[in-house]
Amino acid sequence: MKATHIQTLIIIDALDECTDKGPASTILSVLSQYVDEIPHVKFFITSRPEPQIRSGFRLESLQPITEVLRLHDVEHHLVDGDIKLFFRITLANIAKTRSDCNFMEGWPSLSEVDILCKKAAGLFIYASMVVKFVASRFHNPAERLSLIISLPQNMTHEGKSGIDLLYSQVLEQAFCDVESDEQELFSHFRSVVGTVLLVFNPLPMKGLSTLLRTSSISTTLHSLHSVLIFPNNEAHPIRVFHKSFPEFLMDPGDPPFMPQPNEREVAKEYL
Repeated sequence: MKATHIQTLIIIDALDECTDKGPASTILSVLSQYVDEIPHVKFFITSRPEPQIRSGFRLESLQPITEVLRLHDVEHHLVDGDIKLFFRITLANIAKTRSDCNFMEGWPSLSEVDILCKKAAGLFIYASMVVKFVASRFHNPAERLSLIISLPQNMTHEGKSGIDLLYSQVLEQAFCDVESDEQELFSHFRSVVGTVLLVFNPLPMKGLSTLLRTSSISTTLHSLHSVLIFPNNEAHPIRVFHKSFPEFLMDPGDPPFMPQPNEREVAKEYL
């Protein structure tokens, strides 16, 4: 094969979401073996600093040609400027496309965008989650935005003080019309969502219905479009929007939503 000298950029996003059992990332280990043979290719890799990722970048052939950019080292005003722009454009587009709702002129206001930006505290995952939550076709966007604005704490780090509050708001909205003593509904929710989270190979709607022997999958999940990815093609699997959502639901401090041991066994049938 004749070599070309075309400069190429390959982007690998969220490398930490790959399941690696070895001490170093499998992808980085393979890349380290062939990096000298692809001099005109650059890789832009995003990842949390998991141990196997850090070990991979310390490999002898990769370490001297790797430049690390830590997002928390980027000047805050630059990140905030990007997040504000993201909020202004995406929320304004929601107002333009939702002819079934009445919006105040200039929605969202500059003050609302500023509040959202403070809550995000530099994390685009929070900003993206907010937009998906507000954009729900089953709810009024202005009301959903007001709910987010009213959350008591800002997002100072990815955990209890921010993203978890947003997840709690999403789940509370999903169950806003449900009485606290309707345990059967909570159990069904845990079964469906727990299976989505725990199966090794993600399943499409029909596959979930077959596995769980129920036809109400879409009804159970219809309020979770801000945390789950529903493909346009029903043959494609339903996926989690971000790995922090399973981590939140698996927290033993949230028993009403956490998948129970018997529901984990159901998911294991498909492993």
